[in-house]
Order: sequence, then structure tokens, then C-alpha cells
Amino acid sequence: MASSEMAVPVDFLLARDELLYVLSLLSVVTIPGLEDDPAGEMTPEQQAIALRVAGRGLRARELAALRDDGEVVLQNNLLAAVATCAFGQHAIFVNHWAIDQTLPIPIFAHIGENNSVIHTLPADVLHFFSLQPSSAELIQQILALCEVNGTPTNDAVELKVPSTTLPQVREMAESGAKADAVNLLVTNGNAAQGAQALVDTLANPYRTSSLQLARQKNGQAEHQDGLLLQGDQNSWFITTSSADSTSLSIRTVTQAEVQEWLTAWLTP
Repeated sequence: MASSEMAVPVDFLLARDELLYVLSLLSVVTIPGLEDDPAGEMTPEQQAIALRVAGRGLRARELAALRDDGEVVLQNNLLAAVATCAFGQHAIFVNHWAIDQTLPIPIFAHIGENNSVIHTLPADVLHFFSLQPSSAELIQQILALCEVNGTPTNDAVELKVPSTTLPQVREMAESGAKADAVNLLVTNGNAAQGAQALVDTLANPYRTSSLQLARQKNGQAEHQDGLLLQGDQNSWFITTSSADSTSLSIRTVTQAEVQEWLTAWLTP
């Protein structure tokens, strides 16, 4: 069933070996998010046993079936979900840090011709796939996972800083040297009011989402990156300046603008 025919998401939770089994049926070695086994590398014999047990587990859950001719067939939605992760033309990779969170939450979103899937990792050896009704629903889920909740943004602000300067500004702001951070931004040609607004965000708890977009278009691989910072008063979107690859564009952003950015990337 294509996701466009679904009314609600269809979810699957697979153990690592079960995912490897499904990938083997697709003649695929790996997909984004499939890391090395934390238990260590298996011998070929151990791997063969693990895959055989995984296949039986999928059959027991009616996610796979063995035909009379010996061929294994997968449940349609499971096949669509994993195949889209392997062969989809568009991808959105996210690392999201909640407030006071040391390690990010990784999110892998894939969009194919007919299906849209979100792949997350609830544990080291568990993989959660959510086949979405549409790419629009997928974007809404990404926004929810990134805790994008419509933080009110005051007057639009845009700053330009060298890429090497932002880490210095962040360190100053987080250490309490807010005036020094503002002065550094102003020295680089930014208005004091906008500089103060950014420093106020960096000096207080905020959420961070790193977004990497990838797609195949006209036979060429294309990439685009963005960094979303969300504070109590403003949300900021950081990208490499189109005019200078060594400079960053930092601007206030609304939830609707983030949604539009992601939607535009998925538009043919």
C-alpha cells in the first residue's frame, strides 16, 4: 500500500537482526542509522544463525511469509518502509538536542516516489519505522520531534558572521560575558539590537536541531544544511551564506518558515 492511500501512520519496531534480514531480501547492505552491533562483530556462521532466527521472528509476527516455492515475502507496508529508506530520492537527517541533553536524538526521514518514512532509534539494537500518510505529515512529525512549537519571534533579524566567530560568541554568551559577545557581533558589522537578541538566546537554555537535506535531482546529488536554535523569545536559523562559504547567515525564523523550507526541498 502506498502511503498516499493511508489515513494514519503505520509503525514497525524491528530488532537490528530483523532489519538486517529485511535488507538482505532487498540486496541492500545498510541504510542510514544502522550502526555496528554494540555486542561486537559476528562470525559469518553467527550472522547466518542470527538472520535465520530473525526471519522466523518476522514470520511469527506475520511481517513475513514463506511461500510454497520457498521464497520469503514481506508484509507490504514493512517492505515499503524499509525500501524507501534504502532507495528514496529525498532524505532529511536530523540530530536534535533537547535542553540540557548531552547526546542528540537522531532522526532519519526518507521520501520516495510514493512513500514517506521516519526512522528513529529507541535503543541501540532497536529500529522504529513510521510509514507516513504523506510527505506533509512527515514534515509535521519532524517538527514535533524537534520540539518546534511556534516560539514567538519578534521583529525579523538577520546577522552575518564568519563561521569561526559564532563558536566564540556562543562561548562568551554561555559563560556570562554577554556584553563581549554582543561587541564581537557588532564588530563584524551587525546591528546592536539584533546582536543582543541572539546573545540573549545563547545565554539561556535553548534547543538545537541540526538538519541535513539530501536529494537526487536530474541525476545529480544535492545537499543543503541548516541549524535551528530555539529559545524562549526567538528561534534562529543558521545557514552558510550564499555569497560567501566562510560566512554564516543567522536569522530569526518562525515555525511556518521552517516548514516551508522543508517542503520546498521535497518539491520536484
